[in-house]
Amino acid sequence: MSVPSSIDDFCHMNGLSRYIPIMHENEIDLDILRDLSREDWKSMGVSNTDIDVIISSAKKLPPGSYRNWGKGVTIAQAVKDAIATGKEEKMQAKNPRPQEDPSPIVRFGKSNQKSNTKKEEAKKEDKSVVKPRMHVDLLEEIAVGKASKPSTEMGAKMERAKELMDRGNAFMTGNQCDKAIDLFQEAQMQNRSKEQNTQKARLSVNQAMKCMKENKFEAAIGHLEIAESIFLETEEEEALSEIRKLKEEASQMDVSQEWQMKLKEQESRIKAIENEAKKHEEDRCAAAFLGAKFFILGGTSNKRNLEW
Repeated sequence: MSVPSSIDDFCHMNGLSRYIPIMHENEIDLDILRDLSREDWKSMGVSNTDIDVIISSAKKLPPGSYRNWGKGVTIAQAVKDAIATGKEEKMQAKNPRPQEDPSPIVRFGKSNQKSNTKKEEAKKEDKSVVKPRMHVDLLEEIAVGKASKPSTEMGAKMERAKELMDRGNAFMTGNQCDKAIDLFQEAQMQNRSKEQNTQKARLSVNQAMKCMKENKFEAAIGHLEIAESIFLETEEEEALSEIRKLKEEASQMDVSQEWQMKLKEQESRIKAIENEAKKHEEDRCAAAFLGAKFFILGGTSNKRNLEW
């Protein structure tokens, strides 16, 4: 059995093709796939039966990032490649290649030019347009930077994963492949868990942006509160600040939308009152005309005179 090379391949192989648009919309790849819980899938509209298929199929994927598996490679070969990649990364860490200093042109020419271009483009864009990727990228940058600190829970898991990789390499040297594979899989779980909070927050922010585009501001605030609770647990103040800015923006849009609805309702009531007044005015004029007619005819009910 070959491993999938993309999330599309995974869906086709497991009869989940109808969920490919949902995967793309929430930017789910084969690495993020294994970290999402049953509640995450439910919030995206996946049925319980298909959630079971996704979770069971994800557990059969080999360790390591899908970017290293290779298209059409068997699961056994993917495991061997993951082990070899771990060895190569360890050797590169021990013997890093010297990096050449960039030339002044590269350091001060091109980079400044790109920076200025980005600033000019930002000025041209409408400030009222929500930019979900900007916020998501910032949240990822903050979370990954904090995760590298050994004092945090994520940092401790990274240290544990490194220790497991070292032990796995030792077993490989002794030709004890089964034990090595178990250790590499455990190390992979440790590495994935350090990014789980960020991925859930990212999913919540993306869903909030979708709701805001559809003018569902109350639902957007709910998704942002989920992301806010995640970063409250990890005590990431910068990420919390960005989330709260988005919540305030969504709240302001929600209030604005509510006032617009009230204004339309008032306009409808005023129009109805005007129509009612117009109707009463027409009835009053008709009654006055009828009274004048009977007065002229002397109050007679002669059929011939009434035909006047």
